[in-house]
Amino acid sequence: MSDRPVKASEAYIEFDRQQQRFSGSGGCKRIAGGFKVEDSKLKFSQTISTKKACPNDNVETTFLRLLETTTRFEVEADKLRLFDRDRQILVFSK
Repeated sequence: MSDRPVKASEAYIEFDRQQQRFSGSGGCKRIAGGFKVEDSKLKFSQTISTKKACPNDNVETTFLRLLETTTRFEVEADKLRLFDRDRQILVFSK
C-alpha cells in the first residue's frame, strides 16, 4: 500500500463472488461492501467500515480510499494486484 508493505494480519480482503460482496479489515476496523467484476475491470461500491478508535487511522483511511479508486485487477500466482487505471495501488498476497 503506497509502496509500503502492510502485515497480512493488519489489512485483508475476502470476496464472495456469488453475492458480489467483499469483507475484510483495514488493519483495525472491519470493512465490507459490494463489488462488480467485468473481465479485468473491478469496481468497489457501498464501502462501509466499523466505527472504532484505531491507533493508525491513516492506514485505514488510505486503504479504503484506494479500494474506492480501484478500476482493474490482475492475478499473478498468489498475488492480487489492484490498479487505478495504470497505477498499481494495492497488492495482496495469499
